[in-house]
Amino acid sequence: MNSERNYNYIFSKLVQSDDDIVGLISYALYKRQKIDHIRRFLVEHGHGPTDENLKSFHEMSSTDIQIENYRTRAEKIANTFINELMTDFVQEFKKAQYEAQKKAEKEAILEYLSGKDEVFITRKDSENKNYWWKSLLAWLGSGIVGNIGFCLLLFILWITCKAWIIDMVGSIYRAVKDI
Repeated sequence: MNSERNYNYIFSKLVQSDDDIVGLISYALYKRQKIDHIRRFLVEHGHGPTDENLKSFHEMSSTDIQIENYRTRAEKIANTFINELMTDFVQEFKKAQYEAQKKAEKEAILEYLSGKDEVFITRKDSENKNYWWKSLLAWLGSGIVGNIGFCLLLFILWITCKAWIIDMVGSIYRAVKDI
């Protein structure tokens, strides 16, 4: 009997670098498929498969088409995760922005009603007949500043999530590499 084990080098085909998130997810998909195959074999035969029994599975899973399939499925999983994360973040941000705007409007109305109308229009502006365009510019500017702030916040979240995922993937890669 041959005492040498047959090794499958699919990890190196799927994972191209330490920060290849899609490759690591692809490898997880491969491992899940292999575990399912081993469980089915165990149920059908009453014992686990030998290296020889796994040979056809390894050959099938290592084809270029199957490698591409693993990577395509992994990309979909990663994109779905990021889209759901960003959707949740955007909804929370919009809710917070809406609540802050309502609070500011309420405070401005209370200030105005208490006789402090300088919050809206200075005396110098009220004497100027064309003060409406200044208010329009201030309103547009606040929208632009708000949008820039929102985009900056999204960018920071994206960088943070990417760094977290890369760190997590690197840990998984090192753990798998040591096996």
